[in-house]
Amino acid sequence: MKLTISALILFAISILALPSPDSDGPSSLPGHFAVAAANVSEAAALSTEWTVIIDDEDPRSLDDLMAKMGVKRSDLTHIYDNSAFKGFSGRMAADNIQSMSTMSGLKIVEPVYGIKPMADYQSNAPWGLQRLSQKTNIKNAPPKNNSPGAGKNMYKYWFSGVVGVGGRGIKVKAKGLGKGVDIYVLDTGVFTEHEDFDGRAIAIDAGIPSHKGSLKDDDGHGTHVAGTAASTTFGVAKNANIISVKVLGEDGGNTADIIKGIEAMINRHEQRKKKPGFLGSVSNMSLGARHRSQSIEAALTAASRKGIHCVVAAGNDNKDSCTNSPAAILTNPDIPIISVGATDIHDKRAHFSNWGEDCTTLYAPGYVIASLWIGQMNWNAISGTSMACPHVAGLVAYMLSAHPELKDDAAGMKKLITDTATSIKIDKGTVKMAFNGVEDKEG
Repeated sequence: MKLTISALILFAISILALPSPDSDGPSSLPGHFAVAAANVSEAAALSTEWTVIIDDEDPRSLDDLMAKMGVKRSDLTHIYDNSAFKGFSGRMAADNIQSMSTMSGLKIVEPVYGIKPMADYQSNAPWGLQRLSQKTNIKNAPPKNNSPGAGKNMYKYWFSGVVGVGGRGIKVKAKGLGKGVDIYVLDTGVFTEHEDFDGRAIAIDAGIPSHKGSLKDDDGHGTHVAGTAASTTFGVAKNANIISVKVLGEDGGNTADIIKGIEAMINRHEQRKKKPGFLGSVSNMSLGARHRSQSIEAALTAASRKGIHCVVAAGNDNKDSCTNSPAAILTNPDIPIISVGATDIHDKRAHFSNWGEDCTTLYAPGYVIASLWIGQMNWNAISGTSMACPHVAGLVAYMLSAHPELKDDAAGMKKLITDTATSIKIDKGTVKMAFNGVEDKEG
């Protein structure tokens, strides 16, 4: 595959002007580029840090390709070399970009840009687990989303399985509820010592230079997300393992960091899938950009093809989710990734939630969701598609316990999740609502 320098410049320019809600975004798949007239100096002026993903079929080593491009390892901040994809990110001058414009073997070249976690609002109310385990809306819901009644633990969660920690912390034989499943939380880190994880949470180092070896969650966002997915009190999959992959700091991160986190997840998944009792890997990405990133979408596609069940947040910009990554990956309907929009306690689309038939697979609770926070015994209630996403990541882990035959079948699992979902009417039409399928409960 050969890239034109004009294509590189067009993508670089596109990130400077955010797409409008009516924009379709890039219509091409990763590795396909539009054409625009420009020059190399313009590209270099737009960005000094770039990400390069190598074509899957190119037999050359990274060192051979870097030598051809005139790129030195000392200029790189990230190197991606795993069984799913190869590439690198770092500082590149105009002559490096010029070399790439005439080379074959390059799949994607794009600027490195910022990524933020998706959480916008704070208040105080747990209710999502009950909604996930019944077919209809919550009948005893308070009249307002943030009223005192919404903030009480007065809701019921119906599930099939045995929680691995009984009353007063007594260990019992766990059954179902995600047991044997690893949920990777690519986020701000996770407070793995929180007692509500009951020793099921660990952190792995993705080797991101700016984190300087620190895996600590200094923000709280990642801990909250992990708590919804799999904590004992607030979680959907109460027996699943939480694997924290810190890719964001308090001020966010960038595309190169996210790709490095995906690589770390793939590498551990490859090791874990040979272990007895392993039932699958689930990825939760409650993060995103307000535009497309072909490099993130390519890395996530590679992870999915390795058998990782990938769940992503639809986005918090009240627009078509096909305009921002990673949700926009679903412009290719053959990629079995699940994108999640957010609803409130009244089954209304949360006012911030992105939407769209093509790139929003289904909806889940995402408004005033209570979960864990940094510090022992701490919890918090916040809102966003970030909070909806782990409801579904936890649901995938839950379903893997019941359907081990889908361990490596991301497409089969996506079909199961969407077939089990119920239908609700929102302002954008009739959409699917996540449901665990246990019983026909109303309340």
